[in-house]
Amino acid sequence: MTQAQQQTGSSPSSSSAELRLVNAKLLSVWADAHAREHIEPACDMAAGEISVDNAMGMVSDEHAQLWALILGGEWIATIITEIAEYTSGKRVCRIMLAGADSVLPYRSGALPHIPTVLRTLEDFARAHDCTAVRMDGRKTLGKLCPEYKEIYRSFEKDLRQ
Repeated sequence: MTQAQQQTGSSPSSSSAELRLVNAKLLSVWADAHAREHIEPACDMAAGEISVDNAMGMVSDEHAQLWALILGGEWIATIITEIAEYTSGKRVCRIMLAGADSVLPYRSGALPHIPTVLRTLEDFARAHDCTAVRMDGRKTLGKLCPEYKEIYRSFEKDLRQ
């Protein structure tokens, strides 16, 4: 059994992918480092809104969830989600960060498994009384996930320049 399987409780499989929730209490130094490697590029693109340390701190404090995408017994991608509750009472499972073995998901093998990943996260969200799953991303994300609608775009001006 590989370290990824031990951390997530998965068993070896062929080419099917499985998204596994990683128990924050069992997060080892190896798993922490592996997840950081995946999500660091996403943090770099997050316009300074979150750092790797902040994200992993939220996971260890159980304010966020860490997911491992396992393909052929290997941990190829990491997703961090949080349950956000708004003052209106709306509860949303928000995909905060996602990253893979390669900066380009199609190189890591993760891209074809996005529908499976989203179904798993949608089931998790329903189980936690969420009314929606939300993710931020580039325009191409809409093409990959046509059942998700674009609700807004963000614009920012850096005042330090």
